[in-house]
Amino acid sequence: MPCAEYENRLLDQAGLNAEERDAVDAHLDRCAGCRAFLEALERVDAALAAELGHKQVTPAFRRAVLARISRPSFLPEVLDFVGWAGVFAMIGGVALAINGYALWAAAAAFLTAGLWAGLRSYAELRR
Repeated sequence: MPCAEYENRLLDQAGLNAEERDAVDAHLDRCAGCRAFLEALERVDAALAAELGHKQVTPAFRRAVLARISRPSFLPEVLDFVGWAGVFAMIGGVALAINGYALWAAAAAFLTAGLWAGLRSYAELRR
């Protein structure tokens, strides 16, 4: 099994600079798992080139695929919001239920979680 830190480097060997390439080569000399992973990648690459090497992708298809995969997904942010809202609501509910203000506490916690998750999501999308 390849080392996690070198797995992505092995997948993108062509894009490595000379220093990164030297580090990967030195690691491959020591690590049998990564050598086996690289050999498997080379076999898959050769098989795909033999099977699909003559195929051409139209520019319209390429643009359509790139447009489709570059759209951000809001699902992780929504799930984060729901999870953190629940956590804040429970904490706020427990903390203020002791004083008899559970409904107000849950609402305040939910609004706090919503603001926090919204700001976090906005910051993530800006990157």
